[in-house]
Amino acid sequence: MNITTDKITFSYRLFSFGKLKIFLSLYILLFISGCNQITTDLTINGKDIAIPSSEGWILINYWASWCSPCLKEIPELNELTENLPEPLAGVYGIYFDSLPIEEIMQKQEEFHVKYSMLVPMDEKYPSPRALPANYLIGPDGTIHGPLLGSQTVESIMSAIARFSAETTNGKSKWGVIERHR
Repeated sequence: MNITTDKITFSYRLFSFGKLKIFLSLYILLFISGCNQITTDLTINGKDIAIPSSEGWILINYWASWCSPCLKEIPELNELTENLPEPLAGVYGIYFDSLPIEEIMQKQEEFHVKYSMLVPMDEKYPSPRALPANYLIGPDGTIHGPLLGSQTVESIMSAIARFSAETTNGKSKWGVIERHR
């Protein structure tokens, strides 16, 4: 009887281990398949957006109201937002200082910022050391930048062309920060 109990216990343990192996294999497969998913971000107005975008490049602009070069580039970024020249798919801002969302919305209105502001997410995007700072996120999720100082429509489109050429020609990716997931 003792041997039978041991066999039953032994076969039960093998059966449980087999189930555990299957469960872990499925879990790992699901985890790995989710690694290439586009993540969503939230604007301060509550709208979900997909970054990176398969439709083209995304510009992320860090700014603050006390930064005069930041204020200088707002009309240029507004123009980009209104026209969205290809291959640019979106322009979004992140207010540099930690403020409640209501205050960020007030700053957006006060300084006539027409592009959507993102809810600040710790460590989701690189934190710039100087302002204004712009990052370009390619359709493959690669973050390029920062583009420091006031930018123009021409300088941003030129940077997209340069980063696109570096990516497609297999050259070293100067300015690449990280891959966005």
